[in-house]
Amino acid sequence: MIKGIGIDIVSIDRIKEVINRGGDRFPSRILSEKEMGEYSESGKSILYISGRFSIKEALIKAMGGYWKGFRFNTIEVLENLKGAPTIRFSEEVLILNPHFKNYKIHISLSHDGNMVVSQVVIEDV
Repeated sequence: MIKGIGIDIVSIDRIKEVINRGGDRFPSRILSEKEMGEYSESGKSILYISGRFSIKEALIKAMGGYWKGFRFNTIEVLENLKGAPTIRFSEEVLILNPHFKNYKIHISLSHDGNMVVSQVVIEDV
C-alpha cells in the first residue's frame, strides 16, 4: 500500500549561493558523515549536495512531515548496485520510529540545466 508521495525541485545555483555564504555549515547539516566524505571527494560537489537535499526534502513530504529524531543528516542517500539512489535511516531514527523498517522507498532523481528534481514514493509492505 502506498504510504506517501513527495516531490521536490532545487535550483543548483541557490545551493551554490548558500554554500558560498556559509562554507561547510549547510553541507554538515544536510549530509550524513559518510555523505560528507563523498561530497568532499566529489568533483561534482554542488550537484551531489543538490541531489541529496532534493531527495531528503521529497522524503519529508512523502512522510507527511517531520518525525521523531529527524535531522537531515540522520538520513543517508546511498546508491544500489545499479547506481540508483536508496535511503538508509540512522539507528537513532529507526529506534524512535520502528515502523520505518516496514517501508520500501522508491526514489527518482533527475538533473537538467540548473535544476534537480526528485520524487519519493513510500510503500508500507
